[in-house]
Amino acid sequence: MVYRVIKEGGANVVEVDCHSCKYSSSLSDENCRKELLEIIAKEGKIDRIKLNHYFVKIIEGESLSMLFEISKFIEKISSMKLNYCSDCIFNKEINSAIEISKEDPLKSFLNLLNFFYKLKKPFILKKEECAKCRDENFEKLSNIIKNFEKIKHFSYDNIRAYIRPIFFDTSIEFTPPNDAIFIKSYEIKKERSSIKISLYELKRKAEKLYFIIPPEYNISLEELKILIKAKEKLSKHRPSDISFMDPERAREYFYRFGKEKIIEIAENIKYKIDSRRIDFLAETFAKYTSGFGILEDLLADKTIQDIYINAPVSYNPLHIVANGEEYVTNIYFSENDIEAFSSRLRSLSGRGFSEAAPVMDVGLPEYGSRITAISPPITPKGIAFAIRRHASELWTLPKFISCKMLSPLAAGLLSFLVDGQATILIAGSRGAGKTSLLSSLML
Repeated sequence: MVYRVIKEGGANVVEVDCHSCKYSSSLSDENCRKELLEIIAKEGKIDRIKLNHYFVKIIEGESLSMLFEISKFIEKISSMKLNYCSDCIFNKEINSAIEISKEDPLKSFLNLLNFFYKLKKPFILKKEECAKCRDENFEKLSNIIKNFEKIKHFSYDNIRAYIRPIFFDTSIEFTPPNDAIFIKSYEIKKERSSIKISLYELKRKAEKLYFIIPPEYNISLEELKILIKAKEKLSKHRPSDISFMDPERAREYFYRFGKEKIIEIAENIKYKIDSRRIDFLAETFAKYTSGFGILEDLLADKTIQDIYINAPVSYNPLHIVANGEEYVTNIYFSENDIEAFSSRLRSLSGRGFSEAAPVMDVGLPEYGSRITAISPPITPKGIAFAIRRHASELWTLPKFISCKMLSPLAAGLLSFLVDGQATILIAGSRGAGKTSLLSSLML
C-alpha cells in the first residue's frame, strides 16, 4: 500500500493511493484493513486518513480513534507471552486468536473474551501444574480484557468515512448517525436535477441534522472518469478570448466548454449517454469549476436563512439556520474548497482578501444573499464564512409582534424612542436579529 504523510490545515494526514490496489479500499476487506492498521501502528500520531480512489474516503474523529484502539490491541496481543504447555486444552484457542489478530482483530478479541470466560468456570485439570498455568494466564488475559473492553462494542460498520467523488473536494456523510431520529424529507427542484433533503433529530446534540446528498455524488464510475478527463483538458486549455474572466459570463463559458469535452470524451470511449445526462454533467462541471459547488444546493433551499462555515473547516461540519432552527449538516469542506471559494469572492468583489485585509463582504444577488468572510489574524484557525439570505419580506414592528418576538408594549416603547430621536444601541449574538430589528425601526 503506497502512502505519504502530509500536513493539511495543521493536521497530520495519511494519504493512501488506492488506485493501483486490487482490493476494495474498504475496512470490510481484510487485506485493506490489515495494511491500514499496519500504517497506523508505524506512523503513530495521525489526525486523518485519506483513501484516494475514484471515490475518496476520509476517516477521522471517533472512527479513527477506534482504529487506534484496535491497533494497540493487535500490538499487545502479538507481544503477549502466555504460559502453557503442549498438553494445554486451550493451546489451540489461544494460538488461533493471536494468528487472526491482524486480519480480523475484532474476531480475535471476541475469541479471547470467550476463552477468558472459560477460564473463569471450574473444570477438571489434567495435571497439578495446570492450576498455576491457568491462574497466570487468567491474570494476563484479565488485564487485556480490562484495558480493551470497549473493543467488544466495536463493529467495522461503525467505522464511518466521509465520501466524495475525486472530482470534488467537499466530503459528505452518506448515512445519518445511528442515533438520528427521522423528522421529514422534501425535494428541491432545480433546472436539470432535484435534491432530496432529510431532517433528523439527534439524541446527543441539541441541534438537528440537515442531511443532503447532491445528485452528482451518486454518478456512475464511467461518468466520474469523464468529468476527471474533462477537468484535465481544462488544465491544458488555452482560451481564444477573455470571456471566462468576466465573473458574470464565466459560468456559461465553463458550461459550454464542459459540454463540448464531455461529448468528445464519451464518443472516444464509446460510452452511450443521452442529451439530458450530458447537460447534467456539464452543469456539474461548471458548478465545481466556476460556481460555488455544494453551496449552490443549499442556497437553492428557500427555507435556509443562514449558512456558517467555521474554521478549521476540515473538522467542523457546515452549519445552517432553516426556518429559525439551527442545524448541523453532513457536509465537510476541505482547505481546497476554502481557497477556491476565497478566489471566486475576490474575483466577484474586485477586492483583496489577505492578512492585510482580513474582512470581505460580498453580495450574491443571484442567490439573494450576502457573504462575509474573515481570515487570519482575526481567526487564528483559518478562514471562516457566514452567508445570510435577504428576507423576502421586510421586518416591521407589527411582524415582530405577530411572530411573538416582541410584546406590543416593547414595540410601542421602541417606536416612541425612535420618534423622540433617542440614541439606541442594538446588540446581540450572531443570528439574533440585530439587522432585522434595526430595519423595522427605520420603516
